[in-house]
Amino acid sequence: MNEISVDDWKETTDKAAYQIVDVRNEFEFKGAYIPGSINCPLDQIDLAKVNSIVGDQKILLVCQSGVRSKKAALKLVGFKGEVVSLEGGINAWKDAKLDLIENKKVISLERQVRICAGLLILTGIILMKLGVNGAEYLSVFVGAGLVFAGISDTCGMGILLSKMPWNKKG
Repeated sequence: MNEISVDDWKETTDKAAYQIVDVRNEFEFKGAYIPGSINCPLDQIDLAKVNSIVGDQKILLVCQSGVRSKKAALKLVGFKGEVVSLEGGINAWKDAKLDLIENKKVISLERQVRICAGLLILTGIILMKLGVNGAEYLSVFVGAGLVFAGISDTCGMGILLSKMPWNKKG
């Protein structure tokens, strides 16, 4: 699997030969996306589907941080053209100040996770202060989940939130 940094992408002369495929979920895609990219969420991507959509073009896979695009590239082993994963994903794209269409009305999944984690930890502390036995374990559980997410770059709360009705197609 090939990876390309944003800096190397900027220097690429044949950008038109690539179809940008964003593998984030539809809600994330609606929040911010690269102009001209198409959305094909990781859980829906497969070789036959991509072959029918992309044809003979090369593919630049994009996600939020680069983790899901690497997983998508592994699903596309055997693709007839070149498959490249963008290192650092949309985050790196945004940091490099490249063209990005953003919808400020959409609360990003990352913000939703921070809001939810903060509320759960705060709830655990309030319940503990009110004398509810075992309430501290709520905060411990959320804190442990955040540590795991930081180490593994996989967020269970983000996965759960992405399946909520407000994060699905309207």
